[in-house]
Amino acid sequence: MSTSPYTTRSPFGRSPRGKLLTIVAVVVGSVVAFFGYREYRKSIEFEGLVVEKDRSVRWDRAFRPTERESRRYRHYLVVENDVGEQRRLRVRYGTYTSAEEGDPVLKERGDYWPRLMTEEAIERREGSREAMQMIFDAVTDQERD
Repeated sequence: MSTSPYTTRSPFGRSPRGKLLTIVAVVVGSVVAFFGYREYRKSIEFEGLVVEKDRSVRWDRAFRPTERESRRYRHYLVVENDVGEQRRLRVRYGTYTSAEEGDPVLKERGDYWPRLMTEEAIERREGSREAMQMIFDAVTDQERD
């Protein structure tokens, strides 16, 4: 057995039970970190105008030539509010492609993704909402029969 001061040991010991406890601790920590970040993103509230469009490479998918652009990059809008404060908000690919400088953006508390507040974008969301309502009504009517 080594008596070197540089030897590392698991805080749970070398037994199979200790190894299992180490694995469980790592998994639980990862899950907590993942959901904590999601809750942080949902807690952000911001409103302003698009100043700049930005994207960064997703290195896990960067060298796959068959991947669509929407999957190879993370897309962001730099938004400035009335006070002059700027924030870089991650957005969906569709929002990124349809946004232009000067467009109003709203990120409400509880929403995961920011929304464009142009008249065209609002009409598109209304149309989608009505279509989903029609589908829901058709499905529920079939279940009643």
